[in-house]
Amino acid sequence: PWAPEDGGGGLSFYTFDDPCAPTLVGEVWADFMRESHTLAFGEVNGRTYLAVDYHESEDVGGVGFFDVTDPSDPQWVSQLALPDYHYPDAYFRVVLSTFWLGDTLYAAGGLNGVYVLDVSDPLNPALVGQHTVVGHMVGAVHVVGDVAMVSSAGLSRTILYDVSDPWTLSPIPGGDFYVSSADEELKDYYFASLAGKYGLFARKSDGGGPIIYDLSDPAAPTFVGEAPTEGGDGGYVMRHEALLFQGDSDRGLVYDASDMRAPTLIGEVDIAGDLDTVTPVGNVLVASVDSKADDGRSSVVFPWAEAPDARGPRLEWFRPQD
Repeated sequence: PWAPEDGGGGLSFYTFDDPCAPTLVGEVWADFMRESHTLAFGEVNGRTYLAVDYHESEDVGGVGFFDVTDPSDPQWVSQLALPDYHYPDAYFRVVLSTFWLGDTLYAAGGLNGVYVLDVSDPLNPALVGQHTVVGHMVGAVHVVGDVAMVSSAGLSRTILYDVSDPWTLSPIPGGDFYVSSADEELKDYYFASLAGKYGLFARKSDGGGPIIYDLSDPAAPTFVGEAPTEGGDGGYVMRHEALLFQGDSDRGLVYDASDMRAPTLIGEVDIAGDLDTVTPVGNVLVASVDSKADDGRSSVVFPWAEAPDARGPRLEWFRPQD
């Protein structure tokens, strides 16, 4: 994806079977696509769609949809304007990210809360609800079964919801918490991810590095560990089995997290620009910057392990519990 916060951008698709030589296979421009912090894929009636942030004017924006069934010919196919949308602030009242679950799409709307969309027909998406919470600026939504983690964008609050009915977010008693360090000091994070039973938070106050919570009991989220960095400013954090990958703005970090209580830094990467995103793909990673890149070099592939990843997925957490 490539798009500024004020709209106008697109998507580029590459083959990646040889990560040393990615090959462009398709590209598309969309006047109304804006910066997206996550991208949600969904499959409907044999076709594959991608939900992104949509911006048309100061008070018109929401979610846009690409049909990406054929990566060599991706097409912008629809958009849905959402209530209370307002720009130019790029966080407060715009869509920041999306999460696709069956026929439901959750759109994180900052101070506007969580928009719930019916996407059973992505060509005609419909708004079915809007859930707001005073004091919570929603940056992302992640769901496992009947539990949704509604995380912040730049603050420390996180709320867990029961989504047994996907169109209704019911707060889980005890599941409203503020991310803290080991010494119980509140820490703001930029963005979060849900990986297995762990909530991962990219710390952005008093340095960077990941903060880890165990969410296996959604009524009692528990601090597990952290790996603070001096001078860092967290972007996004992802997990690949027993490893964590984080963009820390000034560099990309790889941690051995086989002991989640004490992640150990085992590698760093660096390219010119604001390095917020480090995405693992097997035994390579893609480091990407979102501003101040050298011309033509906003993403770079690095190997982080010699041996290919030969272990398949393993079940760690599922909801509802048996």
